[in-house]
Amino acid sequence: MITTGETTSPHVQGLGDQVQIDNRALRISFYGAVIAVVAGSGSMWTSGAVIYMPFTTAWFVFVEASSITAIIAGHIARRRAKRHHLPGRWWALLFIAVGWLCALLTLLVMLLVLGVTFGIMAAVLA
Repeated sequence: MITTGETTSPHVQGLGDQVQIDNRALRISFYGAVIAVVAGSGSMWTSGAVIYMPFTTAWFVFVEASSITAIIAGHIARRRAKRHHLPGRWWALLFIAVGWLCALLTLLVMLLVLGVTFGIMAAVLA
């Protein structure tokens, strides 16, 4: 049952004339950037699981997916903040930059791991 002032949309909050639009994309971008930074910080590389290539590949995919989520949601959040005059445009830009940095760092580390793996294979098989 909807009473006066309530809405069914999760994006609109408030009562009566004071309607506030929620920028959900900003929160998603924030969580994507935080997960990408924490997951890509290097804590995984100290364990023995890094030797097992499927775990390493899954870890790279997880960090890249988090980074891409931060980038896309950040762009949506910036557009929504500009269109609806919401705060958070600069935060969204920060999360976009963090997402790009994590994505590029992960790509470089992935190429480094592949190079080391192929180098070890070449040394062992030669």
